Amino acid sequence: MQSGSIFSYLRKGRKYVGLFRIHLKNHFAYIQDFLIRTLFLIVVLFIFTQLWGVTYEVTGKDRIAGFSLPMMMWYLTVTESMMMAYPPLVERVEQEVKSGQVAVTLIRPFSYVGAHFSAYLAEFILRLSINLAIGGALVFLLFGPPEVGPGQLGRFLLFLPVSLVIHFSFTMCIALFAFWFEEVQGFHLIYTRLLMTLGGMMLPLEIFPESVERLAHVLPFQAVIYLPAKMMVTEPGGLWWSLWLKQIGWALFSLGLMGVIYRRGVRNLDLNGG
Repeated sequence: MQSGSIFSYLRKGRKYVGLFRIHLKNHFAYIQDFLIRTLFLIVVLFIFTQLWGVTYEVTGKDRIAGFSLPMMMWYLTVTESMMMAYPPLVERVEQEVKSGQVAVTLIRPFSYVGAHFSAYLAEFILRLSINLAIGGALVFLLFGPPEVGPGQLGRFLLFLPVSLVIHFSFTMCIALFAFWFEEVQGFHLIYTRLLMTLGGMMLPLEIFPESVERLAHVLPFQAVIYLPAKMMVTEPGGLWWSLWLKQIGWALFSLGLMGVIYRRGVRNLDLNGG
């Protein structure tokens, strides 16, 4: 019985791995589109280099909130690359619901959420790799290589997948509101703005006033953007693992919330004849 359930899970897992490979192969066929999109990233990072260069020059400080100018630019390279790598999940789910395609997708022999995650992961990995390569090349030319040791890189690789799960889950929660509302872009706009501010995308949380920084640290948004970027460019000390456990806690919470909304959304769809 137990052995059979294990093989069942393995068979299900192979389906999603197969979907992941298909989507990754499809995105490689249109890789020139991803390269063109990085032009905007280059413009954004160049503007940030000018703004922060002037800021450090005016203040006369080598470090602001513990960040030197090169560290700040590498931090912003990671945060901007991550933010621009997230696929437009809300738009896709919303369109599926509006067009009625979701009714067909739900009867297919795989999880609706799992199928979307396979596609999401494939696109995110490709987008992020391109963004970091091109954005990193620009910052490397202007400020030199990042002061990154194997420990920092290892922590970044631990925090990054958990942050992806959190972001996907919260974004899917917003997307699933389309089962009740025709338009959910407003909810998504609020969420992305919170990521930009309290999530530390545009500024490290240390730069905010102490009261705002404390608030940001108890909300889930910093677990999506700020923590992975901070692990990449700074040395967090011996208590980094407690931040990782906290991040995992937010991942479990977001997954649970997504499960509740999904089940109720499907039930609502059935009741309304979807």
